[in-house]
Amino acid sequence: MTQSQHTPSPDLTPNYEDAAGAVGVHESPTAEIAAAIEDTATPATPAQLITVVTAQTISGAKFSLLSVSHAYIDIFPILLATLLWPLRERLGLNEWQVTAVLMISPICSGALQPLFAWLSDRYDSRIGAPLGLLIGALAIGSIGFAQNFWQLIALQTVGVICTGMYHPIATAQAGQIGASLFRNGRAQAIGLFIGAGMLGTVLGAKLGPGLNASHGMTSLFWLAAPALLIALVLHAKLRTHSHMSAPRHQLRASLTRAESKRRWRIISLLASQNAMRFTVQVALQAVIINVWAKSKILADAAALPVPLSEREIAAQASILNGNIVAALTLGMGIGVFLAGRYIPRGSERAPLIWMSLIGAIATALIPFVGNATYSGNPSDHLALLPVYLCACIGSIGFFATFPIATGLAQRLQPGHTSLVTALMMGVGWAISSIAPLLAILFFAGVSIDHAPELPAQRIATAFVCFAAILIIAGLSTLLIPRDLIAKVADNH
Repeated sequence: MTQSQHTPSPDLTPNYEDAAGAVGVHESPTAEIAAAIEDTATPATPAQLITVVTAQTISGAKFSLLSVSHAYIDIFPILLATLLWPLRERLGLNEWQVTAVLMISPICSGALQPLFAWLSDRYDSRIGAPLGLLIGALAIGSIGFAQNFWQLIALQTVGVICTGMYHPIATAQAGQIGASLFRNGRAQAIGLFIGAGMLGTVLGAKLGPGLNASHGMTSLFWLAAPALLIALVLHAKLRTHSHMSAPRHQLRASLTRAESKRRWRIISLLASQNAMRFTVQVALQAVIINVWAKSKILADAAALPVPLSEREIAAQASILNGNIVAALTLGMGIGVFLAGRYIPRGSERAPLIWMSLIGAIATALIPFVGNATYSGNPSDHLALLPVYLCACIGSIGFFATFPIATGLAQRLQPGHTSLVTALMMGVGWAISSIAPLLAILFFAGVSIDHAPELPAQRIATAFVCFAAILIIAGLSTLLIPRDLIAKVADNH
């Protein structure tokens, strides 16, 4: 195929937006009017001004709706991690069943995301977002009704598959709508959208253990009560809003075959980085902080004149774990917002490296700082403040990188926005399912169930090993050519 066959049409000559949805200068009917407004030689008419303001207001409302829906749906997946010990005690889970619960979420959430994303790109449909939100919330909100391991696994599998279906489609949509609203385009839009999800995760980490302790695990279903209303409103407002600004074949034709392959290779590298980062995230959120928290409760319980029951130990460990995970998740939300807002297009290479290094140092320090400052009270927030700070800063290394890496990946392949989003999210999540197995390896072969009984130094070693993975992910950025990043930098 010759170069002339790949010459982009005049409509595709201008730059693409750097959002999670491919957006050219014709991303909205008001684009040309907005350009005219900026041209001082041709003052805009009042009608043009009203048109632009109205369009921006509608886009802002849609972006806000998407962000609210993301905050809501992300309440649910974290429940399975923060309630791990209560679930183990409630259902009598054995060692391999605990490991299975930890592994199933990333596998099922991520493995099918590329398929859902391809269908979304192929048919230019957004139905997967509200459908995934509705079913996912109902399934995970029902885990308190599970009577055995297999019922729990069935609810978990359906729930995380559906929350996984929501994410690439909604992220692409949020990027496409939000790109024209914010100064830093796609990266900022993605950062705000992901930040809203982190807020939901923080709420889930706090609400789950709290509801379980006060009203029992079946009370989690009340969290799913608004799901139908949110899903219906989401579908009604977004069903006619395409996440592509030009026909897919035109977007693909704007790149030569050789250039397209080169860009897919870089996207693969970025996706592999995300897989490493997500592995560390899953390890922290679902495994090693859980293990450290229970180890502290066990150590305190051993010194008590009246021993605590297994249920009491599990409940206190869940509270301590939930507090630290909430701080970690809060840092994730702040990080994606600041990175998306302040790291400009074309300068992604250096931040992907130094952010990884900073996050790795803070991650490695979590158990050492925690062992030095923990007071024996899982709700003593003042004593836990240094641990919270380490957790917040640690999240820079594995999640604040997400909006800039995904924004770059989206600019590299504007005709495959949902698919690229799924590669950056879903594939990484599926691979991150190895986190529990790596944790067992770093615990010197001791199962997660018995890891809280290990010496403090051995538990701390696992944190250091996962921190090393962040360093490897960051340094691999050196393989990304500077010229390619510069080439797409102006595609705002």
